[in-house]
Amino acid sequence: MKTPYRHLLAIGFAVSAALPLPPAQAQQANPVPQAAAPAAVSYPITTGATPSGITLTHLQIEDAKEEHIQFVWRDRSIQHQPDSLGVYALATGTMIASGIAGLDGGALQEEMMDLNAGISLSRGAGFTYGGFSAVSGDLPRVSQLFTSLIREPRLSDVQLRRRKRFLLNSLEAADKKPENYGPYIMRKASYGTHPLARLTDYEPRDLITKTSLADMQAWRQARLKRDNLHVFVVGKMSRNEAAQLVDATVGGLDAGAANEPLIPLPLKSFNKTVVLLADVPQTRIQIGAPTSWVGSGAEAISRGVAMTVLGSGFQSRLFVAVREKLGAAYGASATAETLVGQTALFSMQAAVQHDKALDALQAFRSEYAKFRESGVTAAEVEPIKVRFQAGFTQSMRNAASAINTIVGGYTAGFGPDRANRYATDLANVNAEQTSGLIREKLPQSLLTIIVAPKDIGFKADCVVKTEEEALACIGQ
Repeated sequence: MKTPYRHLLAIGFAVSAALPLPPAQAQQANPVPQAAAPAAVSYPITTGATPSGITLTHLQIEDAKEEHIQFVWRDRSIQHQPDSLGVYALATGTMIASGIAGLDGGALQEEMMDLNAGISLSRGAGFTYGGFSAVSGDLPRVSQLFTSLIREPRLSDVQLRRRKRFLLNSLEAADKKPENYGPYIMRKASYGTHPLARLTDYEPRDLITKTSLADMQAWRQARLKRDNLHVFVVGKMSRNEAAQLVDATVGGLDAGAANEPLIPLPLKSFNKTVVLLADVPQTRIQIGAPTSWVGSGAEAISRGVAMTVLGSGFQSRLFVAVREKLGAAYGASATAETLVGQTALFSMQAAVQHDKALDALQAFRSEYAKFRESGVTAAEVEPIKVRFQAGFTQSMRNAASAINTIVGGYTAGFGPDRANRYATDLANVNAEQTSGLIREKLPQSLLTIIVAPKDIGFKADCVVKTEEEALACIGQ
């Protein structure tokens, strides 16, 4: 059995800064009573070029205790070179674990601990991320270490072999977990032949085993450039001080980065029920399909509101229908996760008692049908908006979370100044507008994946024993 890629993104960082969740995830928290919505705040966010020409977005928080710097390189190489899967999975972790000239990975980690600082480096499907945080007095040294890391890493063959073993063992262990079967099939079917489909299972795995240090060096030299780089600084320092630090850290990088376009993911339509037979303690239900509900501004916020009403928290419709009324599960949830560009994956899921699986399946389908037909009410939407604004305001109060919020908005396509538009966009969200988007954007036909010990009358199109058979039934 294969594992969805999202369980593996964090594998392999020897040193990383502890960063809180961005508000898009924090907003999915369980409902709590709230008073009136906090007033919107204007944030002094500026974007422009440093003296050496690096694009810099800066926010000064005068009472910040640390300075936080994040480097975001546009990097779509995994989309255009899917055979570089091993480099995608291994390069950044190997760089940190290997260390730099004069400091192996262990010594680098020890020095960062002595400085009470953090360094990070990671890959995503569209960006490569780097960063560091430290108190002002230690910034020159931490900046020097980060510069050495991205320009002259040691790239130890011993560390590469260790990371390969760790990654392959983690993949093998995750493949055997029943909770991954449904999400894997759903994502694999949704991606189809898109290059990013490989990130759902990291196949073929010989692409990992044959990855070399030379492959990593070639990627680093080609992708960590100055003209595909956007730097974000949040902390006490002024913009001029931030610009000087950025130029000292990455001002010497070469230009010439590839400007590769995003490869769009066409929407797929599903209308099948597949039962995968497996020895599982609970029947797992996964229902969903791709959607074009991504957007920006109020439309993007409305998606979060809709998912909260349907399936996030103790008051959500799915929780009430499956947990409270049936007592069939500890909970049920609904999510919408952007896959590529303007294509997202809508999904509902729960693990339920075997003898209540049929009733739970019917409850899912019934609640979803009502949701698409009738939408949401003002009584549901307005309290969620209050919580969203409160969560967003809280996320901007300290440097560590504020930089995540700003970078998250940028990489999601909202621009680096989304924080100053958030309150206005949120104010434009209402029940009528959200209900219209529900009817327009959420798919009518869904793919249902049921993982259970036996078929108890699910009226499935296929009853299979492997994910490969399930995908064949779906038409992949």
